[in-house]
Amino acid sequence: MNNCSLYTLLSKYGDYQQKTAGEDIFSYGDSAAKVYLIIKGLIRVFIQDQHKKEKEVARLSSEDILGELALLGAKEYSSRATAYEDSILIEFSSENFRQLLSKQTILNEKIITSLCSKIDLLQRPIIEFTDLISSSKEESNSQDTTDEKIVKEEIDSFSNFYLDGHCKYLEVAGEDFEYYLYDKSVNCPICSTRIEVKEIRNSRLRLKETRDDLRPIYKHFRPDWYKIWICPKCFYTASKDDFFDLTTSRKRKIKEEFKAKVQSILGDNYQPTYSNPRKLNEVFDAYYLAIESYNLMGSSKEKFAYLWLKLSWLYEDVDEEELAKKASFKAMENLREFYFKEHHSKLSNSKNNKITLLLSFLFYKHGLKDEALPLLDTLIRNHQIKRSYKEMARDKFIEIREEKRRAKEENQV
Repeated sequence: MNNCSLYTLLSKYGDYQQKTAGEDIFSYGDSAAKVYLIIKGLIRVFIQDQHKKEKEVARLSSEDILGELALLGAKEYSSRATAYEDSILIEFSSENFRQLLSKQTILNEKIITSLCSKIDLLQRPIIEFTDLISSSKEESNSQDTTDEKIVKEEIDSFSNFYLDGHCKYLEVAGEDFEYYLYDKSVNCPICSTRIEVKEIRNSRLRLKETRDDLRPIYKHFRPDWYKIWICPKCFYTASKDDFFDLTTSRKRKIKEEFKAKVQSILGDNYQPTYSNPRKLNEVFDAYYLAIESYNLMGSSKEKFAYLWLKLSWLYEDVDEEELAKKASFKAMENLREFYFKEHHSKLSNSKNNKITLLLSFLFYKHGLKDEALPLLDTLIRNHQIKRSYKEMARDKFIEIREEKRRAKEENQV
Protein backbone atom coordinates (compact mmCIF):
# COMPACT_ATOMS: atom_id res chain seq x y z
CA MET A 1 0.00 0.00 0.00
CA ASN A 2 1.48 3.40 -0.98
CA ASN A 3 1.54 6.38 1.37
CA CYS A 4 -1.45 8.05 -0.27
CA SER A 5 -3.66 4.99 0.21
CA LEU A 6 -2.36 4.48 3.74
CA TYR A 7 -3.08 8.07 4.75
CA THR A 8 -6.59 7.79 3.31
CA LEU A 9 -7.19 4.71 5.48
CA LEU A 10 -5.70 6.37 8.55
CA SER A 11 -7.81 9.49 8.15
CA LYS A 12 -10.94 7.33 8.60
CA TYR A 13 -9.79 6.58 12.13
CA GLY A 14 -8.38 9.98 13.04
CA ASP A 15 -8.51 13.71 12.37
CA TYR A 16 -6.03 15.89 10.51
CA GLN A 17 -4.41 18.56 12.67
CA GLN A 18 -2.35 21.53 11.49
CA LYS A 19 0.21 22.99 13.89
CA THR A 20 2.10 26.22 13.30
CA ALA A 21 5.77 26.60 14.19
CA GLY A 22 6.14 26.97 17.96
CA GLU A 23 2.74 25.46 18.80
CA ASP A 24 2.62 22.60 21.33
CA ILE A 25 0.98 19.29 20.39
CA PHE A 26 0.93 18.30 24.07
CA SER A 27 2.80 19.26 27.21
CA TYR A 28 3.75 17.95 30.66
CA GLY A 29 0.78 16.65 32.62
CA ASP A 30 -1.70 16.75 29.71
CA SER A 31 -4.00 13.77 29.51
CA ALA A 32 -2.30 11.02 27.48
CA ALA A 33 -5.34 10.20 25.37
CA LYS A 34 -4.06 10.80 21.85
CA VAL A 35 -1.54 9.24 19.45
CA TYR A 36 -0.22 11.16 16.44
CA LEU A 37 1.20 10.26 13.05
CA ILE A 38 3.29 13.04 11.52
CA ILE A 39 2.42 13.61 7.87
CA LYS A 40 4.57 16.66 7.24
CA GLY A 41 6.87 18.90 9.22
CA LEU A 42 9.25 18.59 12.15
CA ILE A 43 8.39 18.01 15.82
CA ARG A 44 10.74 18.55 18.78
CA VAL A 45 10.29 16.45 21.94
CA PHE A 46 11.51 17.62 25.37
CA ILE A 47 11.70 16.13 28.85
CA GLN A 48 12.40 17.83 32.20
CA ASP A 49 15.02 16.91 34.78
CA GLN A 50 14.42 17.07 38.54
CA HIS A 51 15.08 20.83 38.46
CA LYS A 52 12.45 21.37 35.73
CA LYS A 53 15.17 22.15 33.22
CA GLU A 54 14.20 21.05 29.71
CA LYS A 55 16.31 18.82 27.51
CA GLU A 56 15.54 17.99 23.88
CA VAL A 57 15.52 14.22 23.35
CA ALA A 58 14.14 13.77 19.83
CA ARG A 59 13.21 15.41 16.56
CA LEU A 60 10.52 13.62 14.60
CA SER A 61 9.45 14.10 10.99
CA SER A 62 7.09 12.59 8.43
CA GLU A 63 5.83 9.04 9.13
CA ASP A 64 7.07 9.12 12.76
CA ILE A 65 4.73 8.24 15.63
CA LEU A 66 4.20 10.66 18.52
CA GLY A 67 2.48 10.15 21.89
CA GLU A 68 2.56 6.36 21.64
CA LEU A 69 2.91 5.97 25.43
CA ALA A 70 -0.86 6.51 25.54
CA LEU A 71 -1.14 2.97 24.15
CA LEU A 72 0.64 1.63 27.23
CA GLY A 73 -1.90 3.05 29.65
CA ALA A 74 -0.04 6.22 30.66
CA LYS A 75 -2.39 8.73 32.27
CA GLU A 76 -0.36 11.84 31.53
CA TYR A 77 2.33 12.88 29.06
CA SER A 78 5.73 13.13 30.74
CA SER A 79 7.19 15.12 27.82
CA ARG A 80 6.41 18.16 25.71
CA ALA A 81 6.08 18.01 21.94
CA THR A 82 6.14 21.20 19.90
CA ALA A 83 6.13 22.00 16.19
CA TYR A 84 9.56 23.15 15.04
CA GLU A 85 8.03 24.23 11.74
CA ASP A 86 4.51 24.26 10.31
CA SER A 87 3.35 20.64 10.51
CA ILE A 88 0.46 18.35 9.62
CA LEU A 89 -0.46 15.36 11.83
CA ILE A 90 -3.26 12.81 12.10
CA GLU A 91 -4.64 12.61 15.65
CA PHE A 92 -6.08 9.30 16.91
CA SER A 93 -7.74 8.22 20.09
CA SER A 94 -5.75 5.37 21.67
CA GLU A 95 -8.69 3.03 21.06
CA ASN A 96 -8.92 3.81 17.34
CA PHE A 97 -5.18 3.49 16.96
CA ARG A 98 -5.24 0.01 18.51
CA GLN A 99 -7.77 -1.01 15.89
CA LEU A 100 -5.43 0.23 13.18
CA LEU A 101 -2.55 -1.82 14.56
CA SER A 102 -4.44 -5.00 13.75
CA LYS A 103 -4.97 -3.83 10.16
CA GLN A 104 -1.58 -2.35 9.29
CA THR A 105 1.51 -4.31 10.34
CA ILE A 106 3.74 -1.44 9.24
CA LEU A 107 2.36 0.59 12.16
CA ASN A 108 3.40 -2.13 14.60
CA GLU A 109 6.96 -1.84 13.31
CA LYS A 110 6.88 1.94 13.67
CA ILE A 111 5.57 1.71 17.23
CA ILE A 112 8.26 -0.79 18.26
CA THR A 113 11.03 1.24 16.60
CA SER A 114 9.78 4.47 18.14
CA LEU A 115 9.49 3.01 21.64
CA CYS A 116 12.95 1.43 21.50
CA SER A 117 14.44 4.70 20.32
CA LYS A 118 12.81 6.73 23.09
CA ILE A 119 13.77 4.22 25.79
CA ASP A 120 17.39 4.41 24.62
CA LEU A 121 17.35 8.22 24.62
CA LEU A 122 15.82 8.41 28.08
CA GLN A 123 18.17 5.86 29.62
CA ARG A 124 21.44 7.04 28.12
CA PRO A 125 22.02 10.20 30.20
CA ILE A 126 21.12 8.32 33.38
CA ILE A 127 23.53 5.48 32.57
CA GLU A 128 26.37 7.82 31.65
CA PHE A 129 26.01 9.87 34.82
CA THR A 130 25.74 6.76 36.99
CA ASP A 131 28.90 5.33 35.44
CA LEU A 132 30.79 8.56 36.05
CA ILE A 133 29.77 8.74 39.69
CA SER A 134 30.58 5.05 40.18
CA SER A 135 34.07 5.45 38.75
CA SER A 136 34.61 8.47 40.99
CA LYS A 137 33.65 6.40 44.03
CA GLU A 138 36.13 3.68 43.09
CA GLU A 139 38.94 6.22 43.04
CA SER A 140 38.09 7.38 46.56
CA ASN A 141 36.38 5.09 49.08
CA SER A 142 35.77 7.84 51.62
CA GLN A 143 33.47 10.20 49.71
CA ASP A 144 30.43 11.58 51.49
CA THR A 145 27.30 13.19 50.10
CA THR A 146 29.03 16.56 49.81
CA ASP A 147 31.84 15.02 47.75
CA GLU A 148 29.32 13.45 45.37
CA LYS A 149 27.73 16.85 44.87
CA ILE A 150 31.13 18.35 44.02
CA VAL A 151 31.84 15.53 41.54
CA LYS A 152 28.49 16.09 39.85
CA GLU A 153 29.05 19.84 39.60
CA GLU A 154 32.47 19.27 38.03
CA ILE A 155 31.01 16.79 35.53
CA ASP A 156 28.20 19.19 34.61
CA SER A 157 30.58 22.12 34.19
CA PHE A 158 33.06 20.40 31.91
CA SER A 159 30.39 18.57 29.92
CA ASN A 160 28.88 21.99 29.21
CA PHE A 161 32.20 23.14 27.74
CA TYR A 162 33.60 20.13 25.86
CA LEU A 163 31.60 17.45 24.11
CA ASP A 164 31.23 14.39 26.31
CA GLY A 165 34.18 12.12 25.51
CA HIS A 166 36.64 14.88 24.67
CA CYS A 167 40.13 14.21 26.01
CA LYS A 168 43.71 15.45 25.68
CA TYR A 169 45.37 15.19 22.28
CA LEU A 170 49.14 15.08 21.79
CA GLU A 171 49.40 16.21 18.17
CA VAL A 172 51.56 19.26 17.45
CA ALA A 173 51.67 21.41 14.32
CA GLY A 174 54.33 20.34 11.85
CA GLU A 175 57.40 22.47 11.27
CA ASP A 176 56.38 22.96 7.65
CA PHE A 177 53.25 24.80 8.83
CA GLU A 178 55.34 27.93 9.33
CA TYR A 179 55.82 28.19 5.57
CA TYR A 180 52.12 29.03 5.26
CA LEU A 181 51.99 31.60 8.08
CA TYR A 182 53.17 35.07 9.00
CA ASP A 183 53.03 37.02 12.26
CA LYS A 184 50.78 40.00 12.76
CA SER A 185 50.07 42.37 15.67
CA VAL A 186 46.52 43.59 16.35
CA ASN A 187 44.74 45.38 19.18
CA CYS A 188 42.09 43.40 21.04
CA PRO A 189 38.74 45.14 20.37
CA ILE A 190 37.67 44.45 23.98
CA CYS A 191 40.61 45.45 26.19
CA SER A 192 42.92 47.14 23.62
CA THR A 193 45.82 44.82 24.51
CA ARG A 194 48.35 44.41 21.70
CA ILE A 195 48.33 40.73 20.76
CA GLU A 196 50.31 38.61 18.32
CA VAL A 197 48.30 36.47 15.89
CA LYS A 198 49.05 34.14 12.99
CA GLU A 199 47.77 34.95 9.52
CA ILE A 200 47.63 32.43 6.68
CA ARG A 201 49.46 33.05 3.41
CA ASN A 202 46.60 32.02 1.14
CA SER A 203 48.76 32.36 -1.95
CA ARG A 204 50.87 29.43 -0.77
CA LEU A 205 47.97 27.05 -0.16
CA ARG A 206 47.56 24.18 -2.61
CA LEU A 207 44.09 22.67 -2.74
CA LYS A 208 43.94 18.88 -3.17
CA GLU A 209 40.18 18.39 -3.07
CA THR A 210 36.88 19.71 -1.71
CA ARG A 211 34.82 17.12 0.13
CA ASP A 212 31.05 16.67 0.19
CA ASP A 213 30.79 18.71 3.41
CA LEU A 214 32.72 21.46 1.59
CA ARG A 215 35.86 20.85 3.62
CA PRO A 216 38.87 21.95 1.58
CA ILE A 217 41.83 19.58 1.89
CA TYR A 218 45.22 21.23 1.34
CA LYS A 219 48.67 19.79 0.79
CA HIS A 220 50.86 19.80 3.92
CA PHE A 221 48.72 22.28 5.89
CA ARG A 222 45.58 22.49 8.04
CA PRO A 223 44.20 26.04 7.98
CA ASP A 224 41.58 25.33 10.64
CA TRP A 225 44.35 25.22 13.27
CA TYR A 226 44.78 28.97 12.69
CA LYS A 227 41.23 30.26 12.20
CA ILE A 228 40.60 31.36 15.81
CA TRP A 229 42.20 34.37 17.53
CA ILE A 230 42.45 34.75 21.30
CA CYS A 231 43.27 37.65 23.61
CA PRO A 232 45.27 36.18 26.52
CA LYS A 233 44.32 39.07 28.81
CA CYS A 234 40.51 39.32 28.57
CA PHE A 235 40.06 35.85 27.00
CA TYR A 236 37.98 37.23 24.11
CA THR A 237 37.95 34.50 21.44
CA ALA A 238 36.44 34.50 17.95
CA SER A 239 36.99 33.49 14.37
CA LYS A 240 39.51 35.84 12.81
CA ASP A 241 36.87 36.84 10.25
CA ASP A 242 34.55 38.00 13.08
CA PHE A 243 37.16 39.24 15.55
CA PHE A 244 36.47 42.94 15.06
CA ASP A 245 32.78 42.62 14.11
CA LEU A 246 31.35 43.72 17.46
CA THR A 247 28.58 46.04 18.60
CA THR A 248 29.07 48.22 21.66
CA SER A 249 26.73 46.05 23.75
CA ARG A 250 28.58 42.87 22.79
CA LYS A 251 31.92 44.43 23.68
CA ARG A 252 30.57 45.40 27.08
CA LYS A 253 29.17 41.93 27.71
CA ILE A 254 32.47 40.21 26.84
CA LYS A 255 34.48 42.69 28.92
CA GLU A 256 32.29 42.31 31.98
CA GLU A 257 31.43 38.60 31.92
CA PHE A 258 33.49 36.39 29.62
CA LYS A 259 36.75 35.86 31.52
CA ALA A 260 34.93 35.17 34.79
CA LYS A 261 32.64 32.69 33.03
CA VAL A 262 35.53 30.76 31.48
CA GLN A 263 37.42 30.61 34.77
CA SER A 264 34.31 29.38 36.57
CA ILE A 265 34.31 26.42 34.17
CA LEU A 266 38.01 25.72 33.61
CA GLY A 267 39.49 27.04 36.87
CA ASP A 268 40.97 30.30 38.12
CA ASN A 269 44.43 29.33 36.85
CA TYR A 270 43.30 28.63 33.29
CA GLN A 271 45.14 30.71 30.71
CA PRO A 272 44.24 30.54 27.00
CA THR A 273 47.36 30.57 24.90
CA TYR A 274 49.01 29.21 21.77
CA SER A 275 52.42 27.54 21.89
CA ASN A 276 54.96 27.58 19.10
CA PRO A 277 54.62 25.10 17.49
CA ARG A 278 50.88 25.09 18.15
CA LYS A 279 49.33 22.16 20.04
CA LEU A 280 46.06 20.51 19.01
CA ASN A 281 44.73 20.80 22.59
CA GLU A 282 45.09 24.57 22.30
CA VAL A 283 43.25 24.55 18.99
CA PHE A 284 40.34 22.59 20.46
CA ASP A 285 40.17 24.97 23.43
CA ALA A 286 40.11 27.94 21.07
CA TYR A 287 37.07 26.62 19.22
CA TYR A 288 35.22 25.80 22.42
CA LEU A 289 36.08 29.24 23.82
CA ALA A 290 34.74 30.82 20.63
CA ILE A 291 31.47 28.91 21.09
CA GLU A 292 31.22 30.25 24.66
CA SER A 293 32.00 33.75 23.42
CA TYR A 294 29.36 33.57 20.68
CA ASN A 295 26.85 32.20 23.19
CA LEU A 296 27.40 35.15 25.47
CA MET A 297 27.01 37.60 22.58
CA GLY A 298 23.94 35.87 21.11
CA SER A 299 25.57 35.44 17.72
CA SER A 300 23.88 34.09 14.61
CA LYS A 301 23.32 30.33 14.36
CA GLU A 302 25.38 30.38 11.18
CA LYS A 303 28.46 31.31 13.25
CA PHE A 304 27.90 28.35 15.57
CA ALA A 305 27.35 26.01 12.63
CA TYR A 306 30.76 26.71 11.15
CA LEU A 307 32.53 26.41 14.51
CA TRP A 308 30.95 23.00 15.12
CA LEU A 309 31.66 21.92 11.55
CA LYS A 310 35.36 22.70 11.92
CA LEU A 311 35.42 20.96 15.31
CA SER A 312 34.03 17.87 13.57
CA TRP A 313 36.92 18.04 11.09
CA LEU A 314 39.46 18.33 13.92
CA TYR A 315 37.96 15.28 15.61
CA GLU A 316 38.06 13.38 12.33
CA ASP A 317 41.78 14.05 12.04
CA VAL A 318 42.43 12.28 15.35
CA ASP A 319 40.06 9.38 14.55
CA GLU A 320 37.42 10.44 17.09
CA GLU A 321 34.50 9.24 14.97
CA GLU A 322 31.78 9.58 17.61
CA LEU A 323 32.87 13.07 18.61
CA ALA A 324 33.13 14.07 14.95
CA LYS A 325 29.58 12.85 14.43
CA LYS A 326 28.29 14.75 17.46
CA ALA A 327 29.99 17.97 16.37
CA SER A 328 28.74 17.54 12.80
CA PHE A 329 25.19 17.02 14.09
CA LYS A 330 25.42 20.25 16.08
CA ALA A 331 26.63 21.99 12.93
CA MET A 332 23.59 20.66 11.07
CA GLU A 333 21.15 21.73 13.78
CA ASN A 334 22.54 25.26 13.97
CA LEU A 335 22.66 25.65 10.20
CA ARG A 336 19.09 24.37 9.87
CA GLU A 337 17.99 26.90 12.50
CA PHE A 338 19.73 29.66 10.56
CA TYR A 339 18.44 28.55 7.17
CA PHE A 340 14.77 28.16 8.10
CA LYS A 341 14.36 30.57 10.99
CA GLU A 342 16.85 33.41 10.93
CA HIS A 343 16.59 36.23 8.44
CA HIS A 344 19.21 35.73 5.74
CA SER A 345 17.68 37.39 2.69
CA LYS A 346 20.59 39.86 2.66
CA LEU A 347 23.07 37.09 1.91
CA SER A 348 24.66 37.12 -1.50
CA ASN A 349 23.34 34.55 -3.93
CA SER A 350 26.70 32.76 -3.84
CA LYS A 351 26.76 32.48 -0.04
CA ASN A 352 23.13 31.39 0.12
CA ASN A 353 23.87 28.63 -2.41
CA LYS A 354 26.88 27.49 -0.39
CA ILE A 355 24.81 27.28 2.81
CA THR A 356 22.02 25.43 1.01
CA LEU A 357 24.50 22.91 -0.40
CA LEU A 358 26.24 22.42 2.93
CA LEU A 359 22.95 21.92 4.78
CA SER A 360 21.76 19.36 2.23
CA PHE A 361 25.01 17.39 2.62
CA LEU A 362 24.74 17.52 6.43
CA PHE A 363 21.13 16.31 6.20
CA TYR A 364 22.31 13.39 4.08
CA LYS A 365 25.22 12.62 6.40
CA HIS A 366 22.85 12.29 9.35
CA GLY A 367 20.25 10.17 7.56
CA LEU A 368 17.75 12.94 6.70
CA LYS A 369 17.57 12.19 3.00
CA ASP A 370 14.02 13.47 2.56
CA GLU A 371 15.10 16.84 3.92
CA ALA A 372 18.17 16.94 1.69
CA LEU A 373 16.35 16.27 -1.58
CA PRO A 374 14.29 19.51 -1.87
CA LEU A 375 17.36 21.62 -1.09
CA LEU A 376 19.38 19.82 -3.74
CA ASP A 377 16.54 20.20 -6.22
CA THR A 378 16.48 23.95 -5.55
CA LEU A 379 20.19 24.18 -6.35
CA ILE A 380 19.90 22.09 -9.51
CA ARG A 381 17.17 24.40 -10.82
CA ASN A 382 19.06 27.56 -9.89
CA HIS A 383 20.61 29.27 -12.92
CA GLN A 384 22.71 31.61 -10.77
CA ILE A 385 24.98 29.08 -9.13
CA LYS A 386 28.60 28.03 -9.46
CA ARG A 387 29.00 25.17 -11.88
CA SER A 388 30.87 23.09 -9.29
CA TYR A 389 28.04 23.53 -6.75
CA LYS A 390 25.42 22.52 -9.30
CA GLU A 391 27.37 19.41 -10.25
CA MET A 392 27.84 18.45 -6.60
CA ALA A 393 24.13 18.97 -5.95
CA ARG A 394 23.13 16.91 -8.99
CA ASP A 395 25.47 14.04 -8.08
CA LYS A 396 24.18 13.89 -4.52
CA PHE A 397 20.54 14.13 -5.67
CA ILE A 398 21.02 11.16 -8.01
CA GLU A 399 22.85 9.22 -5.29
CA ILE A 400 20.02 9.71 -2.79
CA ARG A 401 17.31 8.81 -5.28
CA GLU A 402 19.20 5.65 -6.17
CA GLU A 403 19.62 4.70 -2.51
CA LYS A 404 15.91 5.22 -1.88
CA ARG A 405 15.04 3.12 -4.94
CA ARG A 406 17.24 0.23 -3.78
CA ALA A 407 15.84 0.44 -0.26
CA LYS A 408 12.30 0.29 -1.62
CA GLU A 409 13.10 -2.77 -3.73
CA GLU A 410 14.69 -4.51 -0.76
CA ASN A 411 11.62 -3.82 1.40
CA GLN A 412 9.33 -5.27 -1.26
CA VAL A 413 11.41 -8.45 -1.38
